[in-house]
Order: sequence, then structure tokens, then C-alpha cells
Amino acid sequence: MKKITFIIINSILFSQFLIGQTLNQDALWPNSSWTVEGTYDSSEITDPTISANFSYNDDAAGGSSTDEIQVQSPTIDLTAASNAGETWIEVVHSYNYNLGTSFTLEYYDADTASWSLWNDLPENSSTTNNWCGNLTPNTSSILDIGSFTASQLTGFRYRFNYNASSVWGFGVCTSSPTITSQADPSL
Repeated sequence: MKKITFIIINSILFSQFLIGQTLNQDALWPNSSWTVEGTYDSSEITDPTISANFSYNDDAAGGSSTDEIQVQSPTIDLTAASNAGETWIEVVHSYNYNLGTSFTLEYYDADTASWSLWNDLPENSSTTNNWCGNLTPNTSSILDIGSFTASQLTGFRYRFNYNASSVWGFGVCTSSPTITSQADPSL
């Protein structure tokens, strides 16, 4: 009888965990709701508003180019996730990055009208072409939105920022990301 009780309780808890995720949003690239901004050679970009990936071949753009590209999500209202107690936010994607000043994941702070660093994505490749051919899975660090104000929750956006403005780079590719929420297990 104890085994059956244990199995039933665990099944209930596990099913609550599965259906409890309030935010589970795939970017679904190509997606015209995303935006691409910055300074770059337009012939060397794979634009996620019209393609399944974002990539930039900085090597082909040449050493004299100054490149900084931001690929930004549309506004995502995190209020429902916060109200459900799911204050931990993560982004899952796969990427390939070789040489540049930086490749970062950032989020928008609507209170200060500025972008904040979420993750500095390290170089993970020696690839010099075929950027989207060998992507490495990545899960961001947890962004705790527990202390976000109402405007930070309703005005939330995130972006990838490829910067090769001070160092010549080879390039980058990232797959369509998924943003999710979860409850802080310590609460």
C-alpha cells in the first residue's frame, strides 16, 4: 500500500510540475515580430525575421567592417508568470560563435529604458564558415524577476547582441530561442 501511495503522490506532483509552467514561448523563427538593428554588412546576415536562424558571417564582411547587431524579441508580458510564482526565467537556444568583441544575451529594463547583460556567451567554436552547421545547445543562467516592477514585467524584451566593433571576428549563428518560466524551488 505504501508503494501505491508513493506512486500516486509522485504522479500528482510531477503532473503539477508539467502543467505549472506559465511561460513557454518559442520564438518560432522566422518571425516578423522580432527586429534586427545595428551596423553590419546586410549581404552577410541571415535574418531571423525571414529565416529559422540568426547568423552573421563577419569574416566575409571583411576586417574593415564595424559590426554590431541586435536581434530583439517582441515585448513579452511576464505578469502571469510572476503572479503564478514562476519568477525564474531562462532562454534555451543553440549557438556557434567564433571571435568577436562579444556575443551576449540581454534583457530590457523598462524602468531605466536600457538593456542589461543577462549572459555573456563565450566563444565555443573554431568554425570559419557554415555557421549554422554545428550548433551547441545552451541554457541561459536564471534571471530572477521576483523584484521586477509592473512596468518591467509588462515591458520585458530580450535580445542577442553580436559585437565585433573593436575586434575583427569570424561570425555567429544562433537557433530560434525558447523562453520559459519556473518557480524558485527554494520557496
